[in-house]
Amino acid sequence: MNYLIRASGLITAIFLSACRVDVTADLYSEDLLESDSNIRFPAILEVEVPSCTSSDIAATEENLLSIFSSESDAEISGCREDGFTSLLGVSFDGEIASEESEADLTIFRTVNDAGNNYFTAALNPNFRNRMNRLLDENMQELEPSNLTFRIHLRHDVDEPSDLLLVSGWIDGEVGQYSTRELEKRDGVRLRFSNVISDMILKDKRPALFFLN
Repeated sequence: MNYLIRASGLITAIFLSACRVDVTADLYSEDLLESDSNIRFPAILEVEVPSCTSSDIAATEENLLSIFSSESDAEISGCREDGFTSLLGVSFDGEIASEESEADLTIFRTVNDAGNNYFTAALNPNFRNRMNRLLDENMQELEPSNLTFRIHLRHDVDEPSDLLLVSGWIDGEVGQYSTRELEKRDGVRLRFSNVISDMILKDKRPALFFLN
């Protein structure tokens, strides 16, 4: 009973009164290109809340943490104002994997028939179910247009690589199949389109970008 009350409070405070959900992952080229092991990466999930100073912010924080698995090491990272929007943040660990992963958020290494490296994103079914259950209890749904997925990619290998973004923005410039050559120590900010967000929510593991 207490769980249901807390869950209802979470959706009322976050999803019912607001709609913005941002996910940002920090990735390094070496982890993507030069290993087959499962490697953790830091990520942040931010959700819009009515106010950072509301009286029930502590309960909202507790319930937001409840949708993450223990393996994510999720912690409240703070609440900030972005213009007229209040965003409550959770820092957590995602995972890069070549085959299998139990992480709440996974970036999968993949190679196509031509030998090109590309990378897909997936939410753990249990994480997605926990989130959807809370939404369903309040007759709500997270629309792709409300979810923004970003990657901060740092190129830390010696050789240059060619980046191809399937759909979205590279350092604020929008396009489809946009390209960029990355030299050592270069960093780029990738933001993905609503089409990509929709495919992530539907567990279709969309191709995010190529790096070769």
